[in-house]
Amino acid sequence: MCTSHRPRDITRRKFTGLAITAAGVGLLPWRAWAADTPLANTLAIMCIDYRLVDPTVQYLDFLTSQSKKFDVVAMAGASLAGMRTQEFPKAFDGFWEQVQTATKVHPLIQKVIVIDHRECGAYKEVYGELTGDEEEKKHLDVMMNVQKQFSMRYARLQSEFWLMSKAQNTWKPERLLPPR
Repeated sequence: MCTSHRPRDITRRKFTGLAITAAGVGLLPWRAWAADTPLANTLAIMCIDYRLVDPTVQYLDFLTSQSKKFDVVAMAGASLAGMRTQEFPKAFDGFWEQVQTATKVHPLIQKVIVIDHRECGAYKEVYGELTGDEEEKKHLDVMMNVQKQFSMRYARLQSEFWLMSKAQNTWKPERLLPPR
């Protein structure tokens, strides 16, 4: 290997470190670099189901008027994580710790949007096979319970609860509870 053209103070190891750092910084959205960019004003809690990532983020863009000022937390069952269950005993504390942390880190958060979906594996694990109206009623019951807890724990936060349903290979949201 020819070493006569290589600068003596930059080793391969140093160059690799610089390249990785530059690539990582390059992956950050431009808006993240701007010091005057306002912080998120919405926290979204969605299910971990990979099928819902794109439709949920697209819908959040719509709900926030394309501002992209929202934080996203993914938890199995979304609203179900906000309730104590035998099947997922640690999810309850995790749910409320995420809300607390998000509101500390981004004090401008005024609204929490919780997005569940039909055919949820976490709901199936806790309640068994649910279909149609029975499935919607169970989501509604859980959401009402979690919304009540939001009112008690975070009275200043508005909360919205949505249920995503699949129709013709497209996930569509439906608001199950009015904002509170």
